[in-house]
Amino acid sequence: MKILHVSNIVSPHQLPLAHELRRIVGDGNYIYAAMQLPDKERKKLGWDSDDAEPWIISPAKSEQDRIAFELYWKEFDVVICGERLFDEMAERVRSGKLCFYMSERWWKPPIGRLRIFYPPYYRMVKKFKTLSSNPYFHYLPTGRHASKDIQFVSDFNERIWGWGYFTSSNIYDNQKSKNGSLNVIWAGRMLKWKLVRDIIRAISVLPNSNINLKLIGEGPERSSLEKLAGKVLIDGTYSFNNFLPVKKIPQVMAINDVYVLPSSEYEGWGAVINEAMSVGCVPVVSRGAGAAAMIEDGVDGLLFDVGDWRRLSEILYTLSVDTDYRSRLSNNAKIKIEEVWSPAVAAERFVDVAKSLINGDEPPVFLDGPMSR
Repeated sequence: MKILHVSNIVSPHQLPLAHELRRIVGDGNYIYAAMQLPDKERKKLGWDSDDAEPWIISPAKSEQDRIAFELYWKEFDVVICGERLFDEMAERVRSGKLCFYMSERWWKPPIGRLRIFYPPYYRMVKKFKTLSSNPYFHYLPTGRHASKDIQFVSDFNERIWGWGYFTSSNIYDNQKSKNGSLNVIWAGRMLKWKLVRDIIRAISVLPNSNINLKLIGEGPERSSLEKLAGKVLIDGTYSFNNFLPVKKIPQVMAINDVYVLPSSEYEGWGAVINEAMSVGCVPVVSRGAGAAAMIEDGVDGLLFDVGDWRRLSEILYTLSVDTDYRSRLSNNAKIKIEEVWSPAVAAERFVDVAKSLINGDEPPVFLDGPMSR
């Protein structure tokens, strides 16, 4: 079986899956096509460090790659497409070739579904409705919100499969602090919809807090977050740190106890949660983030409603005083990533389903995680 995997750029959140798919189908049977060039900020963080691999092509950068891409698109058995190439996908499925469209949610707030009244979106929706009626077209939503957004446009549940992002396996030992404090971490771009201030608020109302907060990243909200922390948090219990290369983030997570992702519904997934779980950093995630799909509340992580920083405060307090509970969540989070949401599991399940569809067989049934329905 030959697979063409189409994405916007060479992403560290896509490459672990790419390596596993290539391992399964063999050299020469897997190609990753990066349709855009990474911006300067992502280059600085190492997002293009693996683009020299011979199985990665860049149609936007090379005429040779563009010609090869067109050939692979027509001839390969399966296409995973993370770009809105709806005309090309329509042509492919009309010829009886499998195509899996992959995306984050369409109707992100604050505009949401009102986008459908914008002429370009309306035309896109019409194309998609026609495309999704073809039995060779399937959908890989990154998170529950993405699935619901697509079902608002077109109802084809039997061809919608559970999906997400799949980060590298844990290569760092769990090295949590033994000093009795709870070490909480957040990393990313400091944007308003990330709601990082909710972490600061949650910690600020805890009396005699033994919680240390580490915030990693930059962005337009950083200055106001520093001012807020200076007003409501105790000196020495928090720190602001500049961006780190993406490959170093899991190493930092490994020495912290809890990762909080408080983002609004604008957060398509949040691959930092995969990384946190893989090193036993307990995930505390808002229900708005796509990555909440991985969490069984109270078993391998904890969930709270978007903006409910008081509930977040209660969660952090519980984790700070109940070390046994925290340890169970940590261990279960690692197991969940290794046994359900790993790149290897996702790749194996995808190939099994794709082979079944190509051969006209009944696809395997998965109750949870990637390729579940």
